[in-house]
Amino acid sequence: MKNIKINDEEVVKVLRSEVKKRKESIESFEKGGRQEIEKEQREMTLIEQYLPTKMSDKELFNKDTLEDKNFGVVMKATVVTTNGQADGKRISAAVKKALETLGKEESSLQTTQQEQPFAKHIRREPRYLCL
Repeated sequence: MKNIKINDEEVVKVLRSEVKKRKESIESFEKGGRQEIEKEQREMTLIEQYLPTKMSDKELFNKDTLEDKNFGVVMKATVVTTNGQADGKRISAAVKKALETLGKEESSLQTTQQEQPFAKHIRREPRYLCL
């Protein structure tokens, strides 16, 4: 028997894979009406105890990561910074939400900036309103 050494990241990767298998099994058992659901749930709960604590949504990324508005770039940076402490689907949803929110804020800011100079121009020289 070979003596194989693996690091913590590899252990976490294997554990996450096993949790994912259990989740998929539970979903398929529910669809098929099988009784092994409880066993799979117990195994999944047991495996999850050995995983690092999950990050909160606020901890997923910082404002510096959002400077680049490209989803792929932000996603990649966030996955690297979370270091396995968050699920990819959760990261993706949080990044999309943050970029949408950021886009809405910038859109309203641009609209306000565009309206103000025009309004100032009208107040100063109202003769341009009469054609």
